[in-house]
Amino acid sequence: MAPEFPPEVHNRAPTPFPLAVADVLVRPLPPAFLQPAVNVALAAVLRRHPGMLARLDPPAGTEILIDPVDLSFCFRLRPNPACPVLRLSAGKDRGTATAVIRGPIGALLDLLQGRIDGDALFFSRRLRLEGDIEAIVGLRNAVDGEEIDLLGDLLSLLGPVAGPLRRVAAAAGSPMVSPARDNRLSRP
Repeated sequence: MAPEFPPEVHNRAPTPFPLAVADVLVRPLPPAFLQPAVNVALAAVLRRHPGMLARLDPPAGTEILIDPVDLSFCFRLRPNPACPVLRLSAGKDRGTATAVIRGPIGALLDLLQGRIDGDALFFSRRLRLEGDIEAIVGLRNAVDGEEIDLLGDLLSLLGPVAGPLRRVAAAAGSPMVSPARDNRLSRP
């Protein structure tokens, strides 16, 4: 069984409000019900960042458990360059995962979008890595330099309403809005 985070890790930053509300709303739902939304999100990111797939080179059968410790669910990523799979999972045990990344959802989103350095998260103990570190480094290298804008990637599916929805998300304080990229929204 994997060790739990010390309490001080959970208390450093609260779960962003929109994600805490979403977690409460989706908690009673079975993961299979939400999986289509996860599939759409992965497809949107990969469509806008095809270079990530080219940099992925994991050993066959690699599975990375990505565990937002402050939410009730986690993700299981099979980073196969030919056909990556991201599954939503209610169980947070390591199971068949060859590697585990655990941390608060805000930190994981910041890491994915390049707003924070993974080494800083690791050494501050906000991020815990277990298992095949080479697989985790490979994933990090694939994501680095992509300038992922998760909200933008998802909104790109909505065409002309993407701009207004982005402004609503920024005004609501969405944790997926990157201040560096979205400061233009606060100007008149």
